Amino acid sequence: MPAWTVELFAGEKLNRAFWIVLALPAPVWLAMLFFPSAKFTRALAHPFITPTLMLLPLGYLYYEAWDLGGVAWPGGIGYTEARDVVFYPTSFLILWCQLQTLHLFLGLVVYQHADKRGLRVPGELLACWVLGPVGILVYLIRLAIWRLCK
Repeated sequence: MPAWTVELFAGEKLNRAFWIVLALPAPVWLAMLFFPSAKFTRALAHPFITPTLMLLPLGYLYYEAWDLGGVAWPGGIGYTEARDVVFYPTSFLILWCQLQTLHLFLGLVVYQHADKRGLRVPGELLACWVLGPVGILVYLIRLAIWRLCK
């Protein structure tokens, strides 16, 4: 099925799915940012628990893609072929969910590492939430400065 027909007939569902995928990890991020010392945050912010819960919508998106005729695969190896995959709505949502899951995993690792050292890293967590790996770079710079000043 062409991408435009999927968008035409399922535009509202696609938009809703996008926002659901974006909102699912938000409570964990907000807990790590505003309640870093709380017991429930420490229990929730485990790198093997919360990202695993993100696999549920990802599995559902794979199911939907299969139901629509399969996931769009690149026709070759190159920039243009990879870009065309992202233009297909279901494939984009799958990649979006994977990106949110990876950012969450990175943020949880930074949170746990900082928590063991008694550091509060809201800026670094916010950078991980929005920019992913850039947040790790910011955290590593802060960690190096902290170790030098210690």
